Amino acid sequence: MYRYLIVFVALLLMPKALLAVAPAGNAGPATTVDGFYRTNAQLRVRGLPDEQQLRVLTPYLSARLLSALQAAKAQQQICIQKYPSDKPPLIEGDLFSSLFEGPTGFQVGVARVSGMRAQVPVHFRYDQAGMKDHPRWTDTVLLVREGGAKRLWRIDDLRYGGKWGFSYGKGRLLSSMLTDPELCK
Repeated sequence: MYRYLIVFVALLLMPKALLAVAPAGNAGPATTVDGFYRTNAQLRVRGLPDEQQLRVLTPYLSARLLSALQAAKAQQQICIQKYPSDKPPLIEGDLFSSLFEGPTGFQVGVARVSGMRAQVPVHFRYDQAGMKDHPRWTDTVLLVREGGAKRLWRIDDLRYGGKWGFSYGKGRLLSSMLTDPELCK
């Protein structure tokens, strides 16, 4: 009896983001992207996701992107050990959009599907009181179908679309940043 009560209380206290449901087997690419960004906003991921955040985001990610995130995290730890007095790379900022501060809202566009791949534009905004110009931009999420018989849509990369000087670079891919051999220099 007490065992069930403990589980019930634990579920009530658990952050909502940790209860996020993985994309359904029949979810289209736009639905997967929407679920990812809603979950990412709940988690408030800054820099590379920590272990707990990555566990929650994993159902949305392709094996390739998951591996790149894990490798970048390992490289980040090497940088911390090698240069303990320096701020390590990819420790802060929103990696899943062009704006370092991250968006305050988003709208998922219409997916373009070609076989086992898809591209989904995501229209972002950043609204903050007192700002004269509120940034608006579109990044493109690249997806791939993978995972055995169910073939679920998974996020494989992100093409940044921000056009301002301090963005991650229009056209640059998240994967290229994660696998940059100069990451720790």
